[in-house]
Amino acid sequence: MASQTTNYLDRIDKLSVDIAKNIFELLKFAENKDDEVRYTALEKLAESRIKRDEIKKTLIDHLEDKSELVRVTCLEILGDWSCNIAEKAVVKCLNDSKSIVRTEAYIALSKYKSVAMSPYLGVNMTIHDEKKHGLNKRQQEVLHREVSKKGYGWREIDETAEAIKNGHL
Repeated sequence: MASQTTNYLDRIDKLSVDIAKNIFELLKFAENKDDEVRYTALEKLAESRIKRDEIKKTLIDHLEDKSELVRVTCLEILGDWSCNIAEKAVVKCLNDSKSIVRTEAYIALSKYKSVAMSPYLGVNMTIHDEKKHGLNKRQQEVLHREVSKKGYGWREIDETAEAIKNGHL
């Protein structure tokens, strides 16, 4: 199995992403059962200057992949491409069980012009990341009230949480 994976990875590495037929081969590799092969194929697809609908659909579909590394990779690419057709799927990732995926979903959404000042940013942060800030229940409610629907980025959220924790809000 490891040898087969190595062969696939070598093949992926040799494919030029600006040749249409290679895009379709990479899309097939993105469906491989091996996490590393899927991840590598998706990373390679991100290099393409051809932003085909098939690539976007594959990235969106893989936001529900079993591998958190694959989900994070897709979020990074969709964010870098400002792929607005993926907005609803990216928003769903705000509730992912893995904090790294939730974080990348926030980052991806912050890059979308249509969502930059969206209520999505900050709303669910207190539900999943209260331990990071060390806030009690009342403080979490204050943080939620302070950041909801204001389009804050992580720095502003962290600063607000710190101010709450220190009794300044």
